[in-house]
Amino acid sequence: MNILLKSVAACLLLATLASCDYLISYRGFVLDSQTEKPIKDATVTFDKQPYNTDSLGYFEIHYLGGRPDYHFAVEKRTYHKGQLTIEYDDNNEVYKIEKIEIAQRIPFNSMNFKVTDDTLTFYLKKLIE
Repeated sequence: MNILLKSVAACLLLATLASCDYLISYRGFVLDSQTEKPIKDATVTFDKQPYNTDSLGYFEIHYLGGRPDYHFAVEKRTYHKGQLTIEYDDNNEVYKIEKIEIAQRIPFNSMNFKVTDDTLTFYLKKLIE
């Protein structure tokens, strides 16, 4: 009987751990690529959830849910959009840059973001006026 109880407890524990949500936090800034001034009210989308920047261009993402796709889309009217995907390889973060819409013909490359102390900074290029 004691073995049966231990087996049931172990199964319940495994079922609980398997259904756990991920708690993920990211923070960062969205800045103008030429002036390096903050971009207020830019939208950073992570796992289909929008997060807006404040007057300092700052955003925080607190995500609790199933495993996300680690894809960031950053946009603000009058700026080119940016995209970033973070992939994990043996628990190491690998930053994969994706191209933005082909019609805009400006790639989002390693010059358009940086990571320091777990803070993401995105640099958006202004649309030609």
